Amino acid sequence: MMIFRKIFSFLYLMLFGRFFFGRVGFSSYILFPFYLIHPKKIFIGSNVRIHHSLRCEVYDDGIVEIKDGVSIGHNCHISSCEDLIINCNVVISSNVFIGSLDHDLFENRDIPIMERVKKCKPTYIGHSVFIGTGAVILPGTHIGNNAVIGANTVVKGDISPY
Repeated sequence: MMIFRKIFSFLYLMLFGRFFFGRVGFSSYILFPFYLIHPKKIFIGSNVRIHHSLRCEVYDDGIVEIKDGVSIGHNCHISSCEDLIINCNVVISSNVFIGSLDHDLFENRDIPIMERVKKCKPTYIGHSVFIGTGAVILPGTHIGNNAVIGANTVVKGDISPY
C-alpha cells in the first residue's frame, strides 16, 4: 500500500507541482496529507522525500528552500516569514519544528499576542545535518555542515560545523 502512496505522490508532484510550488525537482515526493500556505514560495530540489502530515507555512517575504536529497519525517512543521534554507542531504526526523518567525512576547504587553508584530530572522541548515525527533529549531538559527541535533533539543543561535 505504501508503494502506491509514493507513486501517486510522485506523479502528483511531477504533473501538478509546477502549478502549485515555486519549484519541484525530479524524483521528489510529498506523502498526503499535507498542509501548505503560499506554496509558490516553497522550492523543492531533486530526490526530496517528505512523509505525511507536513505543515509548511510561508508568510510575507519569506521563502522555504529545500535542496536536493533532503528527507523529512512525518508531522513536521515549517514556518517562515524570512529565508529558511535546508541544504542538501539533510535528514529531519519526525515531529520537528523549524521556524524563521516569532512573536514579540516581551514588548507591548497591552496588545494581544496574535496582534503583535512578527519578528522574522533567517534560518539556515547546512549540508548533511541530522535533526533528531522532536527538535525545535528557532528563528535566526544557523546550523553548520555535518552537525547532529539530538532528539527533543531546542536550538537557537549558531551551531558550528562538525
